[in-house]
Amino acid sequence: MSTLSVFEILPPHVVRKIVDHVSGYSRLSYNGVNKGSDKYHRLQMPLLWVCQNFRAVVLSNFAHTCTIGIRQYARYIRPMWFSPPQAIDQPDNSTLHLAKELIIELDMWSVCTDEGLEYLLRVAFKDGAFPLVRSVKFLFDEFQEGEDLSAIPPNAPANAAAFVERILRMAPRASEIEMVTGVLSDDSYDDLQRHLSDLLAQLFQLATRVRHFSEGSDIIINRQMGLVRNLVHLSYEVDVDGVNFVQLARQCAPTLQSLAMESTQNVDIIGLIRDNNGDYMEYPQLLMLEHSLWMDSEPLQLPVFSGATPFPRLKRLFFKTHYPFGDDTPFRGNAGTLETLSFTLDHPTLATLDRHRVFTPTSHPMLRHVDTCILDNDEPEHITTMTDLLSFALRIGPLAPMRKIDDLESDIPEWIDMLPLFGMFDSIQVLELPNTHLTLWDGIALVKSLPLLSDLHTSTPCLGEMPAGIDLARLPAHVVTNHALMGIDSHQPPTFVITRLGPRGRRFRFWHIVEMRHKELVEAVHCVLLMALLCPNFDYAAPPSDIHQMFMDKLVEIVYTDGYQQYATRLQRLLFTS
Repeated sequence: MSTLSVFEILPPHVVRKIVDHVSGYSRLSYNGVNKGSDKYHRLQMPLLWVCQNFRAVVLSNFAHTCTIGIRQYARYIRPMWFSPPQAIDQPDNSTLHLAKELIIELDMWSVCTDEGLEYLLRVAFKDGAFPLVRSVKFLFDEFQEGEDLSAIPPNAPANAAAFVERILRMAPRASEIEMVTGVLSDDSYDDLQRHLSDLLAQLFQLATRVRHFSEGSDIIINRQMGLVRNLVHLSYEVDVDGVNFVQLARQCAPTLQSLAMESTQNVDIIGLIRDNNGDYMEYPQLLMLEHSLWMDSEPLQLPVFSGATPFPRLKRLFFKTHYPFGDDTPFRGNAGTLETLSFTLDHPTLATLDRHRVFTPTSHPMLRHVDTCILDNDEPEHITTMTDLLSFALRIGPLAPMRKIDDLESDIPEWIDMLPLFGMFDSIQVLELPNTHLTLWDGIALVKSLPLLSDLHTSTPCLGEMPAGIDLARLPAHVVTNHALMGIDSHQPPTFVITRLGPRGRRFRFWHIVEMRHKELVEAVHCVLLMALLCPNFDYAAPPSDIHQMFMDKLVEIVYTDGYQQYATRLQRLLFTS
């Protein structure tokens, strides 16, 4: 089930242009709070294109400012509901029976206090309103620092239980219950921890099957250990003592399909994959393992047990900071299952992968994707140059297409020098260069060299002069441009003849500009417009949030006044998605 996630309120001029032509999404998740990270713009791209086949309900009290356009288009949404503090009219009740999933997003304050419970029960749908719902997900946000915890009534757990019972009466045939909690673990919140511990006890007892547990405190995990049995997804942060979390993971090992952990030390993972006798713990259903360290740590040194593996079905392995397994490896014994490998680009990790012969023809025949990222470009051991990256690509060869390069810092001259070798990266889909100011011509060369590239993240693009060492013969043959285009004058519209890149630019859709100064705005807009003309499916440019409205205003102005009128129809998609 694909989800259309919308995090921002639509401006009125966009709402007026909404059409109901998108049919690729079956679940709509809306949150009125700006998440504050431009990295999520790719998910936000479709915004609120109204779809005829939504099949999930999102109950959220975070949509404080959602007042524009929802009433007008609610009849298309099947269905969507917003709870306090600023609820809107409920959608057409005739569509409620189509929902297949309930997603309840509530902060702990609303569900624990008497007034919050009273309001929730008053605006809730009637019993049996969702007869087709099989899955209910509760997303409980944490209390915020500074809130008056003394206002939490003693009957807070009972209030929460009453609310959950009401929700389950609305969906009487629900058989899968997911619990996701965000809980403060500071020692000064002992009273709060006690309240939440009792609350979760009530929730777990009501749930027919708890499938997902995310974050929490040692107190809660310790007290409710016996109530959590059939976890499918487990994610958590280990601060100081991860014993209880390790016990929970061991207890649920037979059913776990994904396991994600963040910790300050590698010792936590030892408890996950070795029992008290030093033998491997097996996770027979585990498909995804994610391990992230908060600080650098020495790799583990684990004994090798006759080719056994704790993860016989593992398909995806993700790790940050350093390869976490020392000279032992979870690859051992499951060479035929690993499909995706995600890791940080640093020399120690690459050396370890080479030592284990991960990228050899016989090691992992199912390995299809390699995703990479860089956490800190200041670290000398991290790969930060194009030369290092190409050396890595040579080792991978055609066995494992590199699907994503994240946060690679590189100088523009290196890109130009290495363009003839880009055939080794022809499977890249996402390329993040947040510190690189690409010229339009560099961008064109990248898109032409990477036929599967869909997302490009850079600093401010510029038109620039023709790069040294690059002549017209190395630019796309379809582009004929006037050199007057290099210096844009709004009173002298550029004259150019331009066609599309053809197959090489067909996948490119999204250009994320991570930083931009006001004086660079006009030139960046021209770069975006020209790229949109070159690439037939390019439909979204994401400027920094603090300059977003200015970018959109300038985009509209230039499209209709600076010589692009003949292409206005082709460029309209930028006006409603950027």
